[in-house]
Amino acid sequence: MASKPEPQTIEMTAEQAADAVGLPVEKVLSFKDYGTHVVVVTRNGKKLDSRKPLRAVKPEPVIQPVSTNMPGG
Repeated sequence: MASKPEPQTIEMTAEQAADAVGLPVEKVLSFKDYGTHVVVVTRNGKKLDSRKPLRAVKPEPVIQPVSTNMPGG
């Protein structure tokens, strides 16, 4: 019975991981290549996944002031 060949592993650099999530390499603390995607942990503790597009921060909802001028009051 023939054995399956071992999958070839290619080492990823921090620069390649940073490029995968769109960050400068200086912000990378750690990374893991899962083959299908890369997870990067930044120096300030954020975890980024190359499968998810980078999203802009949602703006805070605008709260409209409630009018206190009520007729008949």
